[in-house]
Amino acid sequence: MAGTTTARNLVRAVLLALSLLAFSPRPFLAHASPSGRASSADCPVSDLSTDPSVVAGRSYLGLAYNALTHDRQQYAGLGPLRRSATLSAIAELHSVYMASIGSWSDGDPAGTILARVQAAGIPAVYAGQNVVTSSGATVSEAIQHGEAFFSREADGGGPHWDNITNPNHHAVGIGISLLGDPGNYTIYLTQVFADSGGCTQANPVTLVDASQVTPALHPGLVVRPTVDDLQLRSEPRGLVIGHLTSRDKLKVIGLQGNWAQVQVLGSQTFGWIFTQFVSTG
Repeated sequence: MAGTTTARNLVRAVLLALSLLAFSPRPFLAHASPSGRASSADCPVSDLSTDPSVVAGRSYLGLAYNALTHDRQQYAGLGPLRRSATLSAIAELHSVYMASIGSWSDGDPAGTILARVQAAGIPAVYAGQNVVTSSGATVSEAIQHGEAFFSREADGGGPHWDNITNPNHHAVGIGISLLGDPGNYTIYLTQVFADSGGCTQANPVTLVDASQVTPALHPGLVVRPTVDDLQLRSEPRGLVIGHLTSRDKLKVIGLQGNWAQVQVLGSQTFGWIFTQFVSTG
């Protein structure tokens, strides 16, 4: 009997050990995936924008994500994209930049959208960006107007709708710069898409605020636009009075913050440009 009892106790002990092993927690490798691509873990962003307009806009990001998800479902039968805090940080910096120049802009002095996404630590192969500025009596109305600007391409296609429905885009981040008062709000909204919203870097990533990247300009310097459509304005943030290309040569006459008063060489055309879109090369 003693031998039988000992054997039974041994079996029970083995079964108990196996059960504990089966239900013990497993370590989760947040940055590993079978394909070698980044997982769903966001890059640790060390410097989020503290611009008051984008801080105010964060309270309404849920509305913007819901509007995007609704349009994907309503017009394309697609499910929601994964929200990425890292992509949202990139989007916020671009929205702050647009608000600083008082206009929408596809271009960014910090580089192309793919370059900015990769610089944030995301090993993306595909990336896209949608931008819009819109107004409304309420913030919700302004957001709906902005999303409607994108979704109007649902029937005939277009670059914004292509970004929203691109099968290579699996993650999205949204940034909103909010200006104005009740009854008259203006938003600068940016959507950033990528095939990955995760990160392969273990260290915090510092994002560069494009609005702070200013070439060293001085009166008398000759510069060229770095984009193919640079707006020439009547004054800083004033009326658009012309459009410049990368072929134009501009002589700097005066400076005011991130704006430069210039003369278009070879003509008697004068105006103001945003300095982030010119180089001395």
